[in-house]
Amino acid sequence: MSKLVFRAMFVLLIGVLVQSCGSTPTATPKGTELPGPETRALATALEREGASVALAEIMASASHPYFSTPAARYVVNGESLYFFEYPSEGNAEAEAGRVAPDGSSVATTQVSWVSDPHFYRSGPVVALYVGKQTSTLSLLQSVLGRQIAGK
Repeated sequence: MSKLVFRAMFVLLIGVLVQSCGSTPTATPKGTELPGPETRALATALEREGASVALAEIMASASHPYFSTPAARYVVNGESLYFFEYPSEGNAEAEAGRVAPDGSSVATTQVSWVSDPHFYRSGPVVALYVGKQTSTLSLLQSVLGRQIAGK
C-alpha cells in the first residue's frame, strides 16, 4: 500500500473518530437543542456539588410516553437521572401535577419501576431518579429541592 493511500485512510479514520466522540447536543425536529439550557444548568449545579456528571443519551418521547418531551439521561455518580425540560414552568408544573404522590403512576399510566421513583421539579424541568442511594437522594435534594412525588 502506498504511503499516500495509507495517509488518506489514516486521516479519514481520525475524522470518523472525532465525529463519533463529539458531544454536540441532539437537535429535535423543531430545531431545539437537547439537552436544554435549564437541564445543562442543573447538570453543572450537580457538578459544583462534587458529583460526577455525564450526559449518557437523549431518549425519544416514546421511551417515557407519560411525559410529552424527550428525556436527557445523565449518569450522576453512577446512577441514572432523567431530565424532562419543557418550554415553560407552567408546562412542567402541569405534567408534574399528573404524577401520583407515590410516583406509581403518571396520569392514567401505571408504571412498574425497578426501584423507588423520585420526582423533582426545578423551573421548567422535571427530574426523575429511580433508586435508593441515600447519597444520590441527598445530592438531588440539595440541587433540586424536595421531591414532588415518589417514595
